[in-house]
Amino acid sequence: MVGRSFLDLGLLSQEQIPIVAARLEAKTEGKAAGSDEYTIKTRNGTCLTLEVKSFPIRIENRTLVLGVARAITDRKLAEKQAEEHREHLFHVSRLSTLGEMASGLAHELNQPLSALLSYANASQRSLGHADRDVERLRANLDQVVSQARRAGEIVKRVRAFAQRRPPVLHPTNINEIVRETLAFLHFEMVHKEIQVVLDLGESLPRVLADAIQLEQALLNLVRNAIEAMETTEPSERRLTIRTAAAAPGMVKVTVSDTGAGLPPEIQGRVFDSFFTTKPDGLGIGLSITRTLIELHRGQLWIEPGKGPGCTFAFTLPAALEDSTVPRGD
Repeated sequence: MVGRSFLDLGLLSQEQIPIVAARLEAKTEGKAAGSDEYTIKTRNGTCLTLEVKSFPIRIENRTLVLGVARAITDRKLAEKQAEEHREHLFHVSRLSTLGEMASGLAHELNQPLSALLSYANASQRSLGHADRDVERLRANLDQVVSQARRAGEIVKRVRAFAQRRPPVLHPTNINEIVRETLAFLHFEMVHKEIQVVLDLGESLPRVLADAIQLEQALLNLVRNAIEAMETTEPSERRLTIRTAAAAPGMVKVTVSDTGAGLPPEIQGRVFDSFFTTKPDGLGIGLSITRTLIELHRGQLWIEPGKGPGCTFAFTLPAALEDSTVPRGD
């Protein structure tokens, strides 16, 4: 290896060579700093991941690049396994949430199916009459199509939420996420007589997010709010969701309820794994929610109380409109 270029040692793939060459050139010109990661193949075919810290040095009027390489293969493997475990936990949490919401989702689906059957029966009866009303028949069939689409959208929403797939961050409209989340919980909130107040900011920048995971985080906060108001008088049950621009380049979301609130002495612990105030709770909902928000480069906290109940708030950075990033990159 002595006296030979790093590019000519046969350690790099053909695709990597021009990339590494460009990085080395940038470093010799002082245009780049920091560390890079490379995957190399040894003589026995084993792949290694190297973390290379390099910087330019001057020797006898020549600019060279001094590099210090460290093998981080085991660390990268451990990070990958931890990511897979975390994604599995998120998926299990979504399935558990769907299980808890099963009766409400069944009711939501039953409504368009019942309407569809009713309009289809009316159409059949109309066809049996000699003096059938064509316009009425057309209107009934339009309703059949409309209700079938409505049922299809419910099924599509549930399938998307339950599906396990690699997370991808896209520029996402936060107000649409709020509306999708509330659509999931519509029956439950009607059944529990909860008034919903929406204060959604206009012309907000999009956030860089995986829509399903962001919906999961918001769903956890809203369901917590619903459960917190079980002992509140029905006429006083109110869920308020606000979205607004925060600091430059940030979007803020708040979820407020009119429940019993949280005692100050436990507010610092509610995001800890397995800490719960519910008799049958697992204590992972808020922990997962915080992890999801932080993976989106945001922050989640409890806002100081200004009345009954509790307010959770989180911020997310705004996205560049052309941003699409597989998570972890």
